[in-house]
Amino acid sequence: MSNLEKRLLEQLADSSGNILENEPLIQSLEQTKAAATTINQSLDESSRLQMVLDEEREVYRPLATLGSRIFILVKELCAIDHMYRFSLEAFMTLFNKVLNLELGVDSTQEKLRQLGNQLKIMVLFYIARSLFKSDRLTFGIHMVRGIMPEKFEENEWELFQGAYIPPSQPSTPAPSWCPPDRATSLQLLRATFPRIDELWQLNKDSLWSSWVASDKCEESFDGSVYSRMSAFQRVLLIQAVRPDRLESALTQFACESLGVSSLSPPALSLNRLFKEET
Repeated sequence: MSNLEKRLLEQLADSSGNILENEPLIQSLEQTKAAATTINQSLDESSRLQMVLDEEREVYRPLATLGSRIFILVKELCAIDHMYRFSLEAFMTLFNKVLNLELGVDSTQEKLRQLGNQLKIMVLFYIARSLFKSDRLTFGIHMVRGIMPEKFEENEWELFQGAYIPPSQPSTPAPSWCPPDRATSLQLLRATFPRIDELWQLNKDSLWSSWVASDKCEESFDGSVYSRMSAFQRVLLIQAVRPDRLESALTQFACESLGVSSLSPPALSLNRLFKEET
């Protein structure tokens, strides 16, 4: 457009006599007008296409946001051990592998959901392979806490960390089924969430006596109570009453949240390593 304007100005400057009788100049004006119209139409079409592309690209923002949040969580691992350092290049390799997966779904939303799940699993196993076994559960809980905050209700995480003090104490003593040495912890849980007495039927000795004595209490919740407890609330109850089963309960919570059967990566093989090579 700028070249057309420059050419037209040069012709006007060089013209002599009556401009209306200068046919080459008039033809140049008509060509310039037609070209300007075409260019404006092209610009409008380009703007429209850009808006469409932006809308289509925006659909993938949740996946991009998930990826950035997971990478930040991975970068924070150096606070556990200074050897736990992972580059952006390595993470982007994983992210691109996830994007190239063939899922066989038509719905964009379903595709994004599956890609997000695959990203969590791929990063979990890739990073877990580089961690000491004792730190894998920490990383699993760290991931759940970082990318699924909706799994933790108000004050739950703070209570789990021992950083929350309830404003008042329960008006009734701890249930008789609770071991005496765990009564204080259960009372703290009851004081933090007063509604659990009724929701979880904590006063029913027949309901909880067998549970508290179970070898695997994290797997033997009564069905009527199980449905009224969130996954992390079950962890809090086990922490309060059966801390000996806390590690198992946390592992179960992390696996269920991330959609895996184990926090340990699959066994290495030459075939798997070959596929992972770039």
